[in-house]
Amino acid sequence: MAKIIENRQKHLVIQISKKEAVGLGYETVAIDKGYLICAVCGQVIDLDDIYYVASINDILCKECLEEFLEKAEYKTDRLSILKEREYYNSMMKKLNVL
Repeated sequence: MAKIIENRQKHLVIQISKKEAVGLGYETVAIDKGYLICAVCGQVIDLDDIYYVASINDILCKECLEEFLEKAEYKTDRLSILKEREYYNSMMKKLNVL
């Protein structure tokens, strides 16, 4: 079940399952295994640690999420915030969280 991840930078992050990630359109590699790949490091994501990050509209592994949140500055311009909200709300509706 999708879970909202709170963070001090206020990035919109959702922890999701493999089934939810596939349902959102993220494709798996190695069809027989169904691996998901992190958008940042390119490594296989541990199935317990899949994170959708709205500001980049992609999925990350736990390590890359932690690094992203540590280094990324939150954008404050209105257009970036509106686009991030649009991605986030779309994913939340698909996950039946909203």
